[in-house]
Amino acid sequence: MPVEPQMLALFIAASVVLIVTPGPDMLLVIARSLAGGPRDGVLVAAGLMGGLLLHTAVVTLGLAALLAASSLAFNIAKWAGAAYLAWLGLQIARHAGDATALEAPRRRYRARALVTQGFLSAALNPKLALFFLAFLPQFADGRAAPVAQQLVLLGVLFTLMGCGSYAALSFVVGRARGFLASKARRILERVAGALLILLALRLALAER
Repeated sequence: MPVEPQMLALFIAASVVLIVTPGPDMLLVIARSLAGGPRDGVLVAAGLMGGLLLHTAVVTLGLAALLAASSLAFNIAKWAGAAYLAWLGLQIARHAGDATALEAPRRRYRARALVTQGFLSAALNPKLALFFLAFLPQFADGRAAPVAQQLVLLGVLFTLMGCGSYAALSFVVGRARGFLASKARRILERVAGALLILLALRLALAER
């Protein structure tokens, strides 16, 4: 077995705790599920999966160490991620309750846009790369299998657990959306947008 059973159990337990901790990815899923229903949340989760798999590849190839070692590389990635999160937050707050964005002729474009939003939200966050760099190797043991193989397995497992949870969350929020008045949904969307902007500010002020 590539990963020792005890280490795998510890990894799953630690991952569950981390996944249920609110962050920008969860907020984005909630905001899009409130705006467009479960389908939109699942599309965002699919995009997030791509971003997390990218970070798994980056860690496995050792490129994440560059972010940890280079202030310039980290700051470039940090500001790009913060700017994108802030832009997303502004868009969500600005278009809260806007039903025209859900019109049928625009659904195909909207699907691509939501997947792209999820992907970029994860991919442009350098703290995720550093998190994977610090977190995944703790559960890899070179005596069981090649470390690179274990890192890929752990990264894929974390991604599936996280994005599967976000997809399930989108159905819960999407169902609750039907019981909320349009004014309440609009307020919640604006709150989610504001929180994304605050998280963007937090990322902008983050140190390596």
